[in-house]
Amino acid sequence: MGNVPSSQREAKGKAKAKEEVAMSKVFSLPEDIQVDILVRLPVNSILICKWVCKPWRNLIRTRKFIQYHLNFSIQKNNRRLIVRSLNGQSNSKPNIYSIDYGLLSSSASNSLELDDVWQEAFQMDYPFQCNAVKRVWILGSCNGLICLGISSNGRSEFDEDSRMYVWNPTTREYKKIPILLNDLIYDLNDNFYNVRFGFGYDSNTDDYKVVRIDDYASSRHYQADVYSLASGVWKTIPTIPYSFRNTNRGVLFNGALHWLGGSTNKKTAPDVIISFDVSKEILIHVPFPKETMQRPMCKELGVLADCLCLYLGNELRTEVWVMLDYGVRETWSKRFTFTRDSFPGYVYPNPIWSLGNGEIVVVTNSGLILYDRQNGIVRDLNVYSQADDMCDFSTKISHHMSYVQTLVSLGTGCYVGKTNRIQNGHIWSY
Repeated sequence: MGNVPSSQREAKGKAKAKEEVAMSKVFSLPEDIQVDILVRLPVNSILICKWVCKPWRNLIRTRKFIQYHLNFSIQKNNRRLIVRSLNGQSNSKPNIYSIDYGLLSSSASNSLELDDVWQEAFQMDYPFQCNAVKRVWILGSCNGLICLGISSNGRSEFDEDSRMYVWNPTTREYKKIPILLNDLIYDLNDNFYNVRFGFGYDSNTDDYKVVRIDDYASSRHYQADVYSLASGVWKTIPTIPYSFRNTNRGVLFNGALHWLGGSTNKKTAPDVIISFDVSKEILIHVPFPKETMQRPMCKELGVLADCLCLYLGNELRTEVWVMLDYGVRETWSKRFTFTRDSFPGYVYPNPIWSLGNGEIVVVTNSGLILYDRQNGIVRDLNVYSQADDMCDFSTKISHHMSYVQTLVSLGTGCYVGKTNRIQNGHIWSY
């Protein structure tokens, strides 16, 4: 201190005094107002605020604040897109990227160069990855928590080297989910064995659940298993009056997971949307639009503009239907039709997100595109990052999902890993 001029010491003292006065004014505000201020900050700033002082740390860690922040983020539609990429090399470790939907619109690209926009996409360095990871499945997303499957041998099935995690990429918390014995003992060469997953939230018990449905196609026997993060236990739902058409992950909407399938009850339609209520743990069915029942087209489920939607497509056209009133068959409405002329050179376009300006983010066989319905303009969305040049989504775009940044905790038994955020060619640890 003796080597520091008195003028500098006085300046530092005054700055510190001003800071203490400002902080005292903030702390004198009612707690509800402090919450309302903090929750509007970017999520990384909120995490930094946890280290400013103990009162803020305790406040941000409360269940009330976490829920308020989650509701605020959902209401403001602050969604991001999570995508898996292999960077075009078969021997590369799979990478996961997070992209802000708000950067995809034409209005954003008009104010920035396209490359600059995509440099804002960042690689998500999932904390449990290692050099042995060869394959990653994005199995589900709910309230900012991501369910991932990981394999170290590159096979497309679960085996003794596979692992499953529920991960909050915002807080870096993760919890390992035990793999069921069924997934470890089945014959890897048996083409008749299928397994499908889903991930959702039980609002009745404030619990998150992993749902798994498997079958041997030759016997047509289906079994559902549900894992509770709160109890750490798998349990079986033995009777399933439905058959399943595909092995895709369940589409989460309105507190339920949805798959394409059929009913074994002769009194109902053979082709239905199977719905698993995460809270009640029961299976029911949602009917298809009457107009589509006899259509020989490929079907796929999704969520668009806060509605359950159904894609029907072939090489010539894709129809997008939305259910305006969930569960009511008569409210199915054909929202729009994509033809080969609309998307020259693209096959099976599936919209995954509707932007505020009316543009639609679409997944095709060639990757991500942006479609302006009003002007009929189609624009490729090639994902760039200075850290690793270009992210090749051309063949792996099927592994994508929307999520929201959240502070939701995984509770006891979870781990916290170090995450490096790669952005604009720099690595930021937080």
